[in-house]
Amino acid sequence: MVRSGIKSTVRDVDKGYKRVRLLYDNYSRRDSYVKVGLLGSEADERPDGDLTQAEIGAVHEFGSEDGKIPQRSWIGSTFDKQRDELLQMARELIGYVVDGKTSIEKALGILGLKLSTEIKKTVTIGEAIPPPNAPMTLRIKEAKTKAGGAAHGVRTLIDTGRMIASVTWAVIVQGKK
Repeated sequence: MVRSGIKSTVRDVDKGYKRVRLLYDNYSRRDSYVKVGLLGSEADERPDGDLTQAEIGAVHEFGSEDGKIPQRSWIGSTFDKQRDELLQMARELIGYVVDGKTSIEKALGILGLKLSTEIKKTVTIGEAIPPPNAPMTLRIKEAKTKAGGAAHGVRTLIDTGRMIASVTWAVIVQGKK
């Protein structure tokens, strides 16, 4: 029997595996996402007594079935323009989640805030969303502007400002252990 006189110690150091494993166990195969648009109680309001805010938003996004109101994509077109930036943000945020610097809920909230802000900017600043308002609608909006009723001047998709002010986001995390 040979004895070398050397003692050795083995240390098991967790460099984040347990946290990553817990994230995986808590969120894999579960639906975690952020919804952006006209949500909640404001979406259910009926400002004109007929359609809800959400229905008005959908008519503007897709156009009316009878063709009297044209499609003016304000949510989908904004998402399409922001897709690459949102994906880059998501990649960075998932890194922060894995490193334990933020939670999935907060990361999704940041993405929701970003997209909802961009949707509002699409409607309120820069070029108006085509097609332009019909002559009659334009006259009505101009009359409101002269009377002090339109804060943004005459723009497509803005009359009272209620619809665009109702754009928000909600983080959904289902099945978290």
